[in-house]
Amino acid sequence: MPADLATPAATLADLELDSLATVELYVTLQEHWGVPLDDNDATPDRTVEEITRTVTALLSGQNQPASGRGAV
Repeated sequence: MPADLATPAATLADLELDSLATVELYVTLQEHWGVPLDDNDATPDRTVEEITRTVTALLSGQNQPASGRGAV
């Protein structure tokens, strides 16, 4: 995939991630950043920005993700 497709507004579907690739992404983020992501949140409509905000919120110790989509 060309790097220019991975914009903040790009969804996982835009990036052509299937369900397995999406779960792998979430597992990788959890392992790399040490944050507890909810696999149920790994939907095709999630954007790169929403995922980034969720990880950032978890890293800063917030209970709610910055995207406002609910608890992680």
